[in-house]
Amino acid sequence: MAFAYGFAVAGKVLGVNYALKHITPQHGIGQISYDSRGRKWVYVKANGTIGAFKMVRNAAASDPFTNVVIAVASAATSMVIGITPLALSAGDYAWIIKEGIVEDDAVLVSSAVANGDPIVSDASGQGTLAAATDINNAVGVCVVDDTDNTGTVLLY
Repeated sequence: MAFAYGFAVAGKVLGVNYALKHITPQHGIGQISYDSRGRKWVYVKANGTIGAFKMVRNAAASDPFTNVVIAVASAATSMVIGITPLALSAGDYAWIIKEGIVEDDAVLVSSAVANGDPIVSDASGQGTLAAATDINNAVGVCVVDDTDNTGTVLLY
């Protein structure tokens, strides 16, 4: 797997396993945790089926921070809150990567993204990555050249 596990170290949450999803909440929705690689994670609830390594947005625009329910990011202007490393079903609770390096051969993109390109969610409604045409909408940057529709990105 391409993601790490976090344990209690200076503000990190004890007993977090980022590789697990739950059908009942095991942590506070919206809780933040940092892993041993310095990545910022947030605990969320899925409002529908979401594939692994998809960009996600808040599903409830009126309540973006207190009750983090996620849906697949659907456009370049989506307010992306992270990438989920796990496939989720409606009602699942899991940790998503909010900031930091996301690396996996499953991160699909809808257009060629080159090393250094700012990234956004594409307009397909599938939460896939695309090169940003407007850097004001960028949520990260490609840090490994993407020539085969896979890649590594840095979320900021």
